[in-house]
Amino acid sequence: MDFTILEQLAGHRSAVRGQNYFNEGRVTQVTRIGDQVVGVVEGRQRYSVTLSLVQDSIDGECSCPASEHSEFCKHCVAVALALSAQEQAPKWLISHLKRLKKEQLIQALINEISADSRKLQAWQKRVHTSG
Repeated sequence: MDFTILEQLAGHRSAVRGQNYFNEGRVTQVTRIGDQVVGVVEGRQRYSVTLSLVQDSIDGECSCPASEHSEFCKHCVAVALALSAQEQAPKWLISHLKRLKKEQLIQALINEISADSRKLQAWQKRVHTSG
C-alpha cells in the first residue's frame, strides 16, 4: 500500500500515527475476504476497522470517535499497512508457519522479538496498551 495514498486519505498527521501503530504491532487482526478487509487495532481501546477495496480506491470505516469526522482515520491506515505487509509475505513462509505447532510458533516469536530491541519495545507497548 502506497503511503502517499494513505496520507491523502487520512491526512499527514493521522497517516504518520497510523504508521506508528502498525510499526508498534497494534494491529492484532487482519482478514481479507474478497474486496472487504476487517481488522482490529489496539489503541486506547480496541477498534474495529473495515476497509473496502474497489478497483483503485480504498474506503475505510472505524469504530473510533475520530471516524465520525473523517472516513479514514489512523486505525484505517494501520490496517491498510498490515494488509500490505501480510500480502507481501512469501507463500513458502506462510505455508511453513501454518505447519508449526503452537509451542513452536511461540518459541520462534520469542526468539525473533528478543533478538531486536525495537521489536521488544514495541511488544512491551502493545502488551501494556491491551492490558
